[in-house]
Amino acid sequence: MAILSQNGPLVGPTARELRSRIAVNRLNQTSDGAGGYSNSWSTLIASRWAKLEPMRPRRGGGVEVIAMRLQGTGVFDCWVRWDSLTKTIRPGDQVVDLRDTTRVYAVHFAEDMDQRRQWILLQLERGVAT
Repeated sequence: MAILSQNGPLVGPTARELRSRIAVNRLNQTSDGAGGYSNSWSTLIASRWAKLEPMRPRRGGGVEVIAMRLQGTGVFDCWVRWDSLTKTIRPGDQVVDLRDTTRVYAVHFAEDMDQRRQWILLQLERGVAT
C-alpha cells in the first residue's frame, strides 16, 4: 500500500507492514599469505524491521540446476527503512531472516526507489549459492 504525501505517493510499505526481522551480512576476503584469499561473512546490520514478501514465481516454476541437481529457488522483495547503514547494502550481501536463521537470501538489487531517503528496496533470492 502506498502512502500519499504533498509530493505524491511514496514508494514503500506502511510501518505496520514491517513484520519481519532481518540481519545483513557482507562477504570479506582476506589474503591468506600464499597468494589466495580466505572468505568469511561479517555482520553489516545486526537487526532491522522489514517487509519481506515473495514475488510471483518465475517462469519454469522457480527451479534451477545448481550443483548438478534441481534446486527450488524463491525471489523476494524486502523493504527496509533508509538509514546510514541500510543505504550501504549492495548486491552480493546476504540477508538472514531472524525468525528462522536457516533462511538466507542473496541480495541481487538494492535501491532507494524514489530517491526520498525513506525506504530501500532489496530484491533477494533464496536457494542459490551465495
